[in-house]
Amino acid sequence: MLDHLTSLPSRKGFFDKLNKQVQSLSEKPGKIACLIINIHELKKINSSLGYDIGDTVLQEFAQRIRRILRETDTAARIGDNKFALILTSIMNSGHATLAANKILTLLDEPFRINGSKVQIKATLGVALYPEHAENAQSLLQNTEEALDQAKSTRSEYNIYCHSNVNIERRNHILEKELKDAIDGDELLMHYQPQISIQQQYVNSVEALVRWQHPKTGMISPDRFISLAENCGLIVPLTLWTLNTTLRHCKNCFESWQNFSVSINLSAVLLHEPDLVEMIRQSMQIWGINANNLTLEVTESAMMVDPDKSMQTLHELNGLGVNISIDDFGTGHSSLSYLKQLPVNEIKIDKSFVMNMNENEDDRKIVRSVIDLGHNFDLKVVAEGIESEQTLSELRGMGCDIGQGYYISRPLPMDEMQHWLNSTTWNSNKNPQK
Repeated sequence: MLDHLTSLPSRKGFFDKLNKQVQSLSEKPGKIACLIINIHELKKINSSLGYDIGDTVLQEFAQRIRRILRETDTAARIGDNKFALILTSIMNSGHATLAANKILTLLDEPFRINGSKVQIKATLGVALYPEHAENAQSLLQNTEEALDQAKSTRSEYNIYCHSNVNIERRNHILEKELKDAIDGDELLMHYQPQISIQQQYVNSVEALVRWQHPKTGMISPDRFISLAENCGLIVPLTLWTLNTTLRHCKNCFESWQNFSVSINLSAVLLHEPDLVEMIRQSMQIWGINANNLTLEVTESAMMVDPDKSMQTLHELNGLGVNISIDDFGTGHSSLSYLKQLPVNEIKIDKSFVMNMNENEDDRKIVRSVIDLGHNFDLKVVAEGIESEQTLSELRGMGCDIGQGYYISRPLPMDEMQHWLNSTTWNSNKNPQK
């Protein structure tokens, strides 16, 4: 069966040919490679230039493929924007890599159609028989897996690797388990105290979400938060974190003057249209004043889309909450951008603070950030304080707020309540209401 547009074999014709090639290798040793080519932005070409142009691009791409194939190889169109190849007499994956690069090179030259110059790109997945599959069906499936892996890593091509597939499958399982953990209220919140360095009393905490998996133990926040961002769970995860934190800290807000809690916002959330309303409703539910809540956004996250970030931060600022730039010094934001941001504080990245006693350059960076923040009328938070010497130097530099293991590790809420009532950092107590 042939594809009516390109006159190449269709998906069924391709699979029949692939099955015959695999069966032929049961009689004599050898290898074949299966490649799937995914053409990008075909929908955009169709919508902007017309379907006739899109169809012509596919026809000409098919012609280019024909010109580079050997007589024993097979090309087919197996989907609207997908082509597939069977390469015979392959010695190893290196030969398949050469073929993949040759196909990608075909796309370096734009297509010239009716006076229009059209440039397209593609992603390729590659799998070999018998190295990566036992039959034609699994060979085609594993080639699709390789293509999906190439897309997820934003690579031009990817050769099938069983370990990569295991990681993907494990992530799918973990996604469901994370959703169940959020829905079942199975996550944990820990809180790390922050002190006023100059006045030496506790005035805030940072909320940190934790996942104690029932089978595999504690899972790194970097891993499951990244997973949540990629699979669409970051909004429910943030909503759970926000409401749990405000519920836990409600007594602290009522008992201590000017007490606040900091919550981290994912970069993905800066593009979430319902973010501001979600935060407003949570504060309303728990009866929390806006000045009790600080939202932390990393500097690098804001630099991904500065205009959108600026808009979102101004909307959050309209709620009256405090805005903090986390990991300051690592995101390469310009001073002209910084002065436009509706922020209340900046947090010096802990990599600079932890090494400032041994590294003069880090000490200069810390001092410069403190001076910069104060020049913009911002509070400055130093995280990563692990010694009295570091705390003393920060006090001498005029730093406002400190956080780190020297003060306290992150603690569950019951331990945090006990810590707040017994710590020596409350010797000059933040006045109770």
